[in-house]
Order: sequence, then C-alpha cells, then structure tokens
Amino acid sequence: MSFLLAALGAVVVAAALYDVLKTTLSAQGGAPLTSALSAGLWAILGRGPAHGLPRRAAGGVILTAVPVAWTLLLWTGWTIVFASADGAVVDASSQTPADLPARVYFVGFTLFTLGNGDYVPSGGAWQVLTAVASFTGLFLVTLAITYLLPVVQAVAEKRSLAGRIHSLGATGVEIAAQAGGPGSSLERQLESAAADLTLHAERHLVYPVLHYFASDEARTALAPRLAALSDGLLLLRHGLPEADRPDPTALG
Repeated sequence: MSFLLAALGAVVVAAALYDVLKTTLSAQGGAPLTSALSAGLWAILGRGPAHGLPRRAAGGVILTAVPVAWTLLLWTGWTIVFASADGAVVDASSQTPADLPARVYFVGFTLFTLGNGDYVPSGGAWQVLTAVASFTGLFLVTLAITYLLPVVQAVAEKRSLAGRIHSLGATGVEIAAQAGGPGSSLERQLESAAADLTLHAERHLVYPVLHYFASDEARTALAPRLAALSDGLLLLRHGLPEADRPDPTALG
C-alpha cells in the first residue's frame, strides 16, 4: 500500500468537502475553488456584448459548473485513495484486483448509488472506507441541491426587484417627477425598496454567483435600475424644494 498516495487522496477529498461546506453553509461567500472557477468562467464568458448569448448564459453555466467541479474533485480523491493499495477493490466473482478504470467505476457507483456488486472492497478497512465514501457522496448531493434551489429563487427575486424599481420610473428624472412631499406613495415605495435592497445585498454575500446572472431586458436588469434609482434619489435630495421632498428617513 502507498501511504503517500492514500494521503494525497485524503487531501483531495478534504479539499472537496471543505469547498462544499464553505460555499453552502458558511453564509460568507464562495470557497477558494468555487470562487476561482466562477471568476475564470466569467472571464471567458463575460467578455462578449452585454446582450450576447455567452454573457447571458454565464450565470447558468457557472451555477452548473460548481457542483460538477465538486463531484469530480470528490470522485478523484476517493479514486486515488482506493488506488493506493493493489487489493483495495477486487472483482466480486474472481477476487482479482481491479484495474484503474474499474476502480474509477467502483468509486462512482459508491458515491452516488449503492453499487451493483460486480466490484467490492477487500477487507474490513476498505469496507469502512467504502461506507464513508458513500456518505460523502450523499452529503455532497444533498448540499448541492440545497444550494442550487435558493440561488435560482434569488435570481428570480433579483429580476423582480429590478422590475419594481423600474415601475418607479425608467430614469432618475422620471422617479423624481413622482415626488409629492412627505407621506406620498413614492415615499412608501422607497421604504419598501430599501428593505428589498438590503435583503438582496445579503444574498450577494451568501451567493456570490448571483453577480454573474445578467438579464437581456432593460426592465429586469438590476444594475441599470439601481443607477436610475441612485440618480432619482440625488434629484429628490438636492434638486427639489424641501417641501416637495419625501421624508429624509425614506431618502436615507
């Protein structure tokens, strides 16, 4: 048995699990692998025109690539572990040691299914490691699903927030034109937008991948809508007589 190879495999498995846990449960943004992969894909896909297909598809591609990378890293790590000893995995019928492709196949079945029994671990220690590998695979799939679904929901709510801001006005001038002094409907809408923006900002910290989702419609593109809102607030604060301005708290 090669202890160096087994240690290398254990490090790769630990790196995969750390990246999954840090990204999905820490609420502090992506782990190193996730962040590097996201930035690399965005550097490739985000160079095109704002309304081009690569840029519009970048968010979905990155969101798909992250769990795929976790899976490949975990699969690679456990394959290295089970390749560190000649007799770690054997053919169930002939009891001959499995070759490398068969071990890759065995690890894949172990991580994501209960296996089909044509290759089995040899000895008690390898049986225990097989159970551990199966648990980590189930763990990864569960966390990946619990990560993907909230991100998709957050993307939809991001576009909904852009639409609500757009309803105030397409430009800063249009937003400021709705001013009616303290107690106006614009004031109530600004207070509602403040709460939504705070929530969205926190989601960007928890799910940095949200940054890579772009909309091809001006009405649902949040960045230009925030620019228009910022212009509108500037006009409301400094471009109107004090009696016509919304309450300073709402503007703040």
